[in-house]
Amino acid sequence: MALVDQSPAETYLKDRHIHFELAPHAGAYTARSEARALGLPSDTVLKAVVLRIGDDFAIGVVPASRRLDIPLVARIARDARVRLATEDEIMSRFPGSELGALPPIPGVLGVQAFVDPTVFEPDEVAFADGRQMESIIASPREMFWGENASVARITQKADMSGPWGFDGEGVDFG
Repeated sequence: MALVDQSPAETYLKDRHIHFELAPHAGAYTARSEARALGLPSDTVLKAVVLRIGDDFAIGVVPASRRLDIPLVARIARDARVRLATEDEIMSRFPGSELGALPPIPGVLGVQAFVDPTVFEPDEVAFADGRQMESIIASPREMFWGENASVARITQKADMSGPWGFDGEGVDFG
């Protein structure tokens, strides 16, 4: 039996002595599908939304149940040049993670994070570990302690009440 390599997120959390559990699941390409695969409410599953702020990269960390508000991030970052990163930019900058499975930990990715305060409401959250078939469950308070992160309101509640019951699949970048 071959041993599966640890993800950089697992190694990082272990090195910081942060308690976590691994949760394998069916392939998930978005945070909402990850929540379904894990059988968890979407407000307890985090996504990392990759941003470009000028020439730099950053992440917005939000629950799967919420939508990132770019103008709020621009105000907090004090830079009007905030936009979503393209898939090509994400794959080029973060080659060690699968698309849609970036761990929302700034120290793992080497970027600044903007974290919505709703992230800290649950005692434990789940998030991608860099692979589409495995998540990590940990305390958000522990995982963001000492990180390069600004905590501020950067989201709005996602409106999933469209006439066709569209839940945002295929549009969620986290």
